Amino acid sequence: MNALVNIFNKVFIKEFYMQNAGFFLLVILFAFGFMGGAEHQALAGFFVSTLLTLLIPFSVWALYLLKIIYFNQVTILRIENQFLECTILFPGVKRVFVFALCIILQLMPAIFYGLFLCVIAIQTGKVTFVAFVLLLLALLVVAGVALLQHSFIAKKRELQSSFFKKLMDKRLARPYTIICVEALLRSETLSLFTTKLAGYFFLITGSYLYKTDIYDWRLMAFAAALAFSCNNGLVLALFKFENNMLMWTKNLPFSYSKRLLNTSLILLLFLVPEIIILFKNSPDVLEKIYILGIILLGLSMVICVYVLMFLPIASGENQIRLVFALTVSWIIMILSGTQLYFMIGINSAIAALIYRNCLYRYT
Repeated sequence: MNALVNIFNKVFIKEFYMQNAGFFLLVILFAFGFMGGAEHQALAGFFVSTLLTLLIPFSVWALYLLKIIYFNQVTILRIENQFLECTILFPGVKRVFVFALCIILQLMPAIFYGLFLCVIAIQTGKVTFVAFVLLLLALLVVAGVALLQHSFIAKKRELQSSFFKKLMDKRLARPYTIICVEALLRSETLSLFTTKLAGYFFLITGSYLYKTDIYDWRLMAFAAALAFSCNNGLVLALFKFENNMLMWTKNLPFSYSKRLLNTSLILLLFLVPEIIILFKNSPDVLEKIYILGIILLGLSMVICVYVLMFLPIASGENQIRLVFALTVSWIIMILSGTQLYFMIGINSAIAALIYRNCLYRYT
């Protein structure tokens, strides 16, 4: 029993306060640097004036408890702390006692402030609030103990899907396109947000310039090329997901055209925000045929980037160099006045040729 307490004291309590020493120092400096004793007493008196205001410090304590829970879970999962799994074999009463002692010691800053609130409540004649404060602190301790015990028990527990997910998986068959889109939305959420934000900036800036002067289609095509090129990171992520994680799909009896069409549809779904912005903010001086051509050019660009990843030269660090060289080449062709549909045809022909010859050679 004493050995277990010492172990928890060293692994959970001392390590917790050592890792968060800077955090506690900032809190102390903020609390005592801007407020004196009279201000602290006035604030505590405000907290214990009503039940609603008492929830303010309780919410802060709850956030602090979440910080403790996260630290405990990370500590339990460390490789060097595998011996802590034996804790679950201790008798229930002793185990709960050790867990409670650990949580209480980790919650000491909150407990000290809670006792300070109790003293202020007694001084201001709010004796009933003493029971409320102690009850809230007890709830925090009980929740911390329950979650700490759950962290030990759930570590080796088999992960199971929820009833709703099982029902959806049984009733709904997700197409291949939706599987890829969902995978990228989960793994590339931040990249997707920054990509669309950058694309929005380029397209809005390009369309705004038409309001101050007269330009032909090349300016809007240039802005769109930059916007669509921002999606190259998502294109590379989709390529790795389809051809590394879902490599087994190459054994399915699908034609080259159907495979490339599925990939093109996935890329088209991710280009919907740019397409909407192009149609909504298209300059009045440009005909719709040019806007359609710009959209098809952007789609052919991302498809071409995807397909070129099958080439042996597009391995390792050469991926970024190849994508950059392609983007610069397209921009030069646009600014030089090359016809939109000619570039679309060249990109489509190159993509189809490489895809057919290199799909099954990629490993």
